[in-house]
Amino acid sequence: MDKSPAPKVAYVTSPGNNEHCLFDVLRDDYEPWLCVSATSRSFNCYTIKNGEKILVGLPVYHLSGLWILDVFIHTRNVFSGLFRAAGTPLDIAIVDSPPFCLMALRYRRLGLIRKVVYFASDWLPEDDMTIPLQNRLYRRFVHQRLDIFCARRADKGLRYSCQAWL
Repeated sequence: MDKSPAPKVAYVTSPGNNEHCLFDVLRDDYEPWLCVSATSRSFNCYTIKNGEKILVGLPVYHLSGLWILDVFIHTRNVFSGLFRAAGTPLDIAIVDSPPFCLMALRYRRLGLIRKVVYFASDWLPEDDMTIPLQNRLYRRFVHQRLDIFCARRADKGLRYSCQAWL
């Protein structure tokens, strides 16, 4: 009896979200891929080969210097690197930010991703005057609207909250 291949699941995230924990949970039943956006100019992808977690090295790239354009370029490059490493289509993409979700929704429309899971947080740090103005404006006026848009259009939405820890 033929055993069908394990579904290909990718978790695309920024560092600091217990990303390796979720990756380890997925490793037994799926072909897991983890892309961690380490900086605004690079990222790492991990997968499992012969039962071991391995790092798939991906190139560093250059950005335009325009903040909002750089967000688009960065998310596109993360997914392009993931597709080169893992192949397409991905069965499930788990994403944890509006920019990653918007890009995953676009790739779902193109048939490169079958299902999108939006893993949303309800927490953003308080306005801090040491954070650049464009970041503060983005958080206040754009992030919440994009969060709602992504949650409504993803195949599944999961919300986690720091309030549960208080």
